[in-house]
Amino acid sequence: MGDNGTGKSQLLKLLYSCTAVMHDAVDDSELTKTNLQKKLASKIVGVFSPDSLGRLTNRQRGRSKAVVGITYDGRQHPLRFSFATNSKSEVKIDSLPESRVESTPVFLPSRELMSIFPGFVSLYDSRQIAFDETWRDTCNLLGRTPLRRTPGSDVDKALQPIMGILGGKVDESAGKFYLHRSEGTFEMPLVAEGLRKLATIYRLVQSGVLLNSGFLFWDEPEANLNPASQKAIVQMVIELANAGV
Repeated sequence: MGDNGTGKSQLLKLLYSCTAVMHDAVDDSELTKTNLQKKLASKIVGVFSPDSLGRLTNRQRGRSKAVVGITYDGRQHPLRFSFATNSKSEVKIDSLPESRVESTPVFLPSRELMSIFPGFVSLYDSRQIAFDETWRDTCNLLGRTPLRRTPGSDVDKALQPIMGILGGKVDESAGKFYLHRSEGTFEMPLVAEGLRKLATIYRLVQSGVLLNSGFLFWDEPEANLNPASQKAIVQMVIELANAGV
């Protein structure tokens, strides 16, 4: 928590970028300094969208240096690296964890993604558009098919609180998302933005991305929500955390 411009979003994006790279390694053998120096730099630039990597250091006269250190639970060694004002395509890694991150990281931007999901990933991959890489990553996760849901299953238990807030269930048809309620079916662009944010979480739980594991980095979760919805978001986040996210 903090005032505008204190770096909250930057911190979330940094944690997400590093965790995504640590998760995307196929196995522990890929965790080498040579392999990750460029991948970390590429992911950070894709997520932050600076003109160059060195633009992310503190602004001051002369040469500046940024040092990053992240400790992951259950790992003996931290991820520690640095880059300088003149860095372009690589970071300098000083320490690496001994094993990859198993759980999937998810970054939710302050704007909802359900209404822009149709065709977004293919558009991002083929055209230059003014969205950072977190939008593409999360839309890609939203496209995963649901796990089998049976009464009393982990999926069913996790979705029940969200369904109560949404007043129905979410599904996907022909690349578009819909909210099914007792009064009818609604296309996602017709649903209130706060509910679209909840529907995003619903889908990520439904597909198993945020089910008993995973990391959720959520920028401005309270944005465009009324007080009642904000309280519902808090309850939902607590449920996710208690379930292992």
